[in-house]
Amino acid sequence: MTTAALGPLTSDGKPILLINLFPGDVNVNYAGVGDDITNGVRGNGQLFQASTAVVEDLITEWQFKEWVYLAGGVAHHKDASFGDWITYEIYAPATAGTSNPGAGAYAKQAVGGGVSRFIPQTNGDWDLNITEKLNANVGFTKVVVVPNESGVGYFDWDETTELVTLNTDGKGSFDLFDAALPLGKFITKVPILNSGVIDFTVPAVKPKKILAHWKHKLTLHHAVAAQVDLVWMLFTARKKTT
Repeated sequence: MTTAALGPLTSDGKPILLINLFPGDVNVNYAGVGDDITNGVRGNGQLFQASTAVVEDLITEWQFKEWVYLAGGVAHHKDASFGDWITYEIYAPATAGTSNPGAGAYAKQAVGGGVSRFIPQTNGDWDLNITEKLNANVGFTKVVVVPNESGVGYFDWDETTELVTLNTDGKGSFDLFDAALPLGKFITKVPILNSGVIDFTVPAVKPKKILAHWKHKLTLHHAVAAQVDLVWMLFTARKKTT
């Protein structure tokens, strides 16, 4: 076996092993802010901070203009009261079709709970523009792809080109839905009390790919009418950071 096959070595010939959560084509980014989606500016969106002195569920939402890997995060809280908690989740906004009764390229298939997915159908009632971008300053589409874990979706998405394409065989990896759908919770009603720091980063966790179409939502539940402050940071990686 050649030295190259062994990889990097120490001066006395021992192999050097480096644990890396991310593939080599992305850069680590400790994010304390989302992106400005309207103007397409990275790091110029919603700051990761929340503050309130009333009883409420204070919601903060943000997006990134390209897909990112999410590996964890840290939250700092000040003067939290008994009964306060935080939840952090990802959801897919609804895809809006254009009504075209009897002459459209798609139909709606009910999946329950008042939600329908778009499926290709001749003489359908709906049309979709699956190539239109959300706006001129981003690369992702206005239609919002949702993973089909069974591989029987009607759409595919390419992470390099960001194109959404129709999968007429019904063997695609994604679907489009006419209502917003929750995709997952990374923090579920974790209590916060007094002042402190909570580290949500675990070194052995495989990072999750979060698409640019999807929205991040943090809820600060405050139980009493007294001041509480919260800031947080996400441990991410992305191909472009500037």
